[in-house]
Amino acid sequence: QKNIGFEDFPPLKDTFGEVTFTKEQQTLLYQNVNGIQSKQPLLASISENNQKKAVLFGEGIWKWRAASFLNQNSFQDFDEFMGSLVQFLASNKKRNRLEVSSKSIYAANETIIISAFYVDENYQFDSRANLWFSYTNTETKETKKLPFSLQNNSFSTIIEDLQSGEYSFVISVDNQTIKKYGKFKVTDYEVEEQFTNANKNKLLQLAENLNGELIYPNNLDVSLNDLITDKQFFTTQKSEEKLENLIDWKWILAFIIGLLSMEWFTRKYYGKI
Repeated sequence: QKNIGFEDFPPLKDTFGEVTFTKEQQTLLYQNVNGIQSKQPLLASISENNQKKAVLFGEGIWKWRAASFLNQNSFQDFDEFMGSLVQFLASNKKRNRLEVSSKSIYAANETIIISAFYVDENYQFDSRANLWFSYTNTETKETKKLPFSLQNNSFSTIIEDLQSGEYSFVISVDNQTIKKYGKFKVTDYEVEEQFTNANKNKLLQLAENLNGELIYPNNLDVSLNDLITDKQFFTTQKSEEKLENLIDWKWILAFIIGLLSMEWFTRKYYGKI
């Protein structure tokens, strides 16, 4: 509930004494005695087995409505306060007070954004709540805790440069037992999957710098014919003739003469010549 100026309202009539609760309760307003706030409740709500009650420890609440009209020139603030309180007491919804939006798989080069939506017991968005995001690498057991920041009517936190692997997380709210658990996986970085569409402007700039041409699928046949008829892509054959005299290979010539001489002397020795 928001403060509608309770500190300026006239006092209510109450019996002096200490109030003790035996069931779960939440104090909305505390008693003020001579300008000093005490720890005694003035307005409190009690919850048990999905049943809700509210207790006002004082008489003359009509004075508050009259004072609210004098301050604001309207009954709207006081009536909204009472209407919200009655709505809370009459509500038996099973809706989750904490909703989380996240994906199960993220890319290693992707900025991870976790969103959360938290409402109070009256199922109204609570912008004053402090939410925390704690995540743990299931392999290295490294844990980190990040706060949520308020973004319009929701909370969000951003994680960057997270290593690939599997992570478990828990989202908690300060001074509340409400928690949300989940898991997500960060995949390995793949350059091929970074861009799914061609960048027309960069391709056109590349073609201009290299005196080329940007070709689209609908004129692919024309471009192929241009490549076939372009002379700079014709296949060329070159021949090179090199003549060398045998006499230049002196050691080969000496080796041949030696072999012939050896053969001649062998035949002469055995009388075959």
